[in-house]
Amino acid sequence: MTFETFKIAYFSSGIVGVALAYWFVRKLRADLITVAVVSVLAIFIFLGFHLEVTERIPDTFIEEHLLRAFTHLRKDLILSLSNAFMWCIVPFAIGLAVKKRLGEVFVWILFALLVLLKTYFDDYFLIGLYPESFTHSIEWGDVLFGWSLVYCALAFFVTKGSKLFHENEPGSRIWRKQ
Repeated sequence: MTFETFKIAYFSSGIVGVALAYWFVRKLRADLITVAVVSVLAIFIFLGFHLEVTERIPDTFIEEHLLRAFTHLRKDLILSLSNAFMWCIVPFAIGLAVKKRLGEVFVWILFALLVLLKTYFDDYFLIGLYPESFTHSIEWGDVLFGWSLVYCALAFFVTKGSKLFHENEPGSRIWRKQ
């Protein structure tokens, strides 16, 4: 498979994944709004990385280790959006479903497994098959550290932050007071 074919397949699977994520959370309005908010934030952040917003950040520990995990790809809009779809939006919707069915502890376990999967995907699959997609070499530690922070934030938002959207639903305590 050529790199161009891989990009098309990766982008297509990202779009299908996001469509399935929205379809899966369609029953609860609060979950749908939560996924929409995270979708917009993830797309804007990855578009910012695509537009090289990180060039203005001085060479510090944060830029060297955290942002390097996200900006190692060549300036390619399709890869940037595919990463936002596949590694932020879809896992967030899966996290909401896991929280509903299994509880908050399993959400943290899910995101820990996703950190390992993303590290494996970047380190072995992407670098091994398509090294031309990178602007500089990355180490698995950079990917592990950067995506650990992202998935910790997503897990925290799934377990604690999504309650903000659920409190304003009809039938909740706040709604009954009005």
